[in-house]
Amino acid sequence: GVTNATIIGGPAAVSDQVASQIAAMGVTVTRIAGADRYATSAAVASQITQAQDRPWLAIGNNWPDALAAGPAAAEAGGDLLLVDGTSLANSSASQSWLTQQGTAILDIRVVGGPDVLSPLDAVRATRIALGES
Repeated sequence: GVTNATIIGGPAAVSDQVASQIAAMGVTVTRIAGADRYATSAAVASQITQAQDRPWLAIGNNWPDALAAGPAAAEAGGDLLLVDGTSLANSSASQSWLTQQGTAILDIRVVGGPDVLSPLDAVRATRIALGES
């Protein structure tokens, strides 16, 4: 009974062959992808309009935190945004997404300790949400 499927990530993450196989079953396939994992997470966050005021930030280059945070974010009514653990500036698409949401953000959850995600970048993300850049 499935009529639509959304693939998250570019062809390097989920091949075009897989997309074609799904489409061959009569399923309409949509792909949400960006230039990198950070841009992909920002693109997904932009599609989840009801959750844009409660982003969760998780490091994008070490999968366990993000994997665990995804369902937790969804359950809490938020969305997961991947960020570079060393600097928010290194995940420019995510930083831009935060800037675009600005003061509409009610709550930011940071996943992982200070060795995983820089406390300074958590503060920067909060300041962006407050419109303080």
